Amino acid sequence: MIFSLVILGFKKVKQWTVFSTDRMDVTEENVTVKEALEKVAELEYSQNHLRDLNAKMRRWLDVADDDMSGLRSENADLRNQVKQLEKIISAAEQSEAESCVSPLAHDLDLEKRNEEKIQRLEEECITMKEQNKKLTAELNSLQQEREQDKIYLSNFKDAVQSLEEDMKEAQLALHDRDEVVNQKNMELNYLEATVEELSNFTKELKLMNQELRQQLENKQNEALFLAAHDPTTEKEGSPCPHLSFAEEIRLLASTATEATSMSHSKHQTQVCWSPEDRRH
Repeated sequence: MIFSLVILGFKKVKQWTVFSTDRMDVTEENVTVKEALEKVAELEYSQNHLRDLNAKMRRWLDVADDDMSGLRSENADLRNQVKQLEKIISAAEQSEAESCVSPLAHDLDLEKRNEEKIQRLEEECITMKEQNKKLTAELNSLQQEREQDKIYLSNFKDAVQSLEEDMKEAQLALHDRDEVVNQKNMELNYLEATVEELSNFTKELKLMNQELRQQLENKQNEALFLAAHDPTTEKEGSPCPHLSFAEEIRLLASTATEATSMSHSKHQTQVCWSPEDRRH
């Protein structure tokens, strides 16, 4: 019964090995992401099933080893019994020789009993020898089956190792993909930070433009007010002559241009920093 289970287990191992090999023949061009995941799941299921079969095979081999040990023990017991029988026969022969001085009837009865005992012992000895031959044949058969089991287990280990290597390659590919995703995320974060800085810079320029417009409007109003209410200013003169309206416009525009250029230069210096420089 144990041997049939062992053979059946190895047949199942072969079937699963062939099934896994056929599954691996699918070309990479036709494999989608879903099929790849299904293939990984099938490989994991096959690996778990092969591990269970490996555990069962090991238990069967342990049982076979126990049977072989029992057969060896029984063989040794049978040999000891044969030796004891030989000693008994020798003692019976010696006792028969010593009993020659006894009365004839007693000698005949003792001889008959000894012959029956010897015959019974000889029959038991023959039976034990036959059992010994059978046990020896079974032991040889077990040894041959064990050698075959070792071959099957070696092939099974190779199949499991191949599956483990495929799983490692898949894990490395996933790790590389994660690294690419992380790198893209870092670049995206850097771009978002740059966009935010540009947005802040744009807001600053708008505020500065509003301030310059307000200053220009104030200057224009001041010039109009002076021209309307103080017409004697040019005649009397002043230590610091006033600028004309056009000159004031040019002065405000020049000031705004210089401020804008300085702010833009400062912003470009900040944007040119790499993410590593920002961290430092």
